[in-house]
Amino acid sequence: MVTPQDSPFAGWLGPDRLAEPARNRPGERPSLTAQAFIVRFGTATPSFPQATPQPAWSTLPNASVRLMTLELASPAEALAQAHGLLADEQRAKADSIRQPGRRAGYVLAHALLRLNLARLSDVALDRIELRYDGSGRPTMSPPVPGLCFSISYGAAACAVALAPQPIGIDVEAIRDDLDWPGIAARFFSPLERARIETCPAGQAQTEAFFETWCRKEAALKRLGKGIDAAEFIDTETTERRLAPSGVLAQGKPPMPRVAWALALSEVSGRLAPGTSGFPRRSWPGDWR
Repeated sequence: MVTPQDSPFAGWLGPDRLAEPARNRPGERPSLTAQAFIVRFGTATPSFPQATPQPAWSTLPNASVRLMTLELASPAEALAQAHGLLADEQRAKADSIRQPGRRAGYVLAHALLRLNLARLSDVALDRIELRYDGSGRPTMSPPVPGLCFSISYGAAACAVALAPQPIGIDVEAIRDDLDWPGIAARFFSPLERARIETCPAGQAQTEAFFETWCRKEAALKRLGKGIDAAEFIDTETTERRLAPSGVLAQGKPPMPRVAWALALSEVSGRLAPGTSGFPRRSWPGDWR
C-alpha cells in the first residue's frame, strides 16, 4: 500500500493536521487556518532533477493560510510519477485530455490533492474516492468532517487548497494576447473595473484583470456556484483580507506568469447590488 510519505512527492505535503481556527475577540471575524499549494510548470525538455525541488512555504499576511509554491522547469518525470498516484477514473480522465499542458495540470493537481487528503484524513491513498457535483466541485466520498478543499488547474499551473471550512482557490496563467476589456465589461462590476483602470496601462492592467478574475472564481467555488454566476459576484465589496490574491512573476528559470486567489469566507464574494439569483449562462469561449 502506497502512503503519502512513500511517494516521490513526500516533500510537497503540508502538516498532518489542519489547525483549528484561532480564538477571536468579540466582534472580530473568525480566522481560518488553511493550507494552499501552487505548482507552476514549464515546457523545457525532460530534465527533471533527481531530487524533488524543495518547497517554499510562506504565511500569507492578514490570513491564517500557509502557502507552498513549487516550480517545475520540466514536469515530464514528475508527471509520470504523479499519474501513478491517481485513481483509475482519474487516469482515464487525464488520458482523454488532448492539450498537454492542461493534462499536466490535471494530473499534478489531483495527485497533490490525493496525497494531502490521505495525510489529513487517515484514509489510505488507494482508498481516496472523489465525487463531483453539478458544478464540477470535487468532494470526498464519504465526506470527512472538518476537511474541505478546492482545486484549480490549467495549461501552466495548478493549485490545491484545504481547510476546516469551505474554501475556494483559483489559478490562471496570464496571457498578454487576451482581449480582456470585453470580458471585464460583461462579467466585472463597476468597482472591479475601476480597480483595474487605476493600474498603469499594459502589463499591470492585464495582471490586475487576471488577479480579479481569480478572486471572482475562487469566491464562486467557495459559494458552490458555477462560472455562469461570475457577473453577479462582486469581489470589491468585501474585506480583501478574506480573499488573499497575487501574481507570481516569471523568475529564473523562466516560468509562466500566474495569477492566484483564495476565498476563505462566504463574504469573499457577494451578490452585486440589484441582483437576486444566478441565472444559467455560458462562458464566452475557453480562454484558459
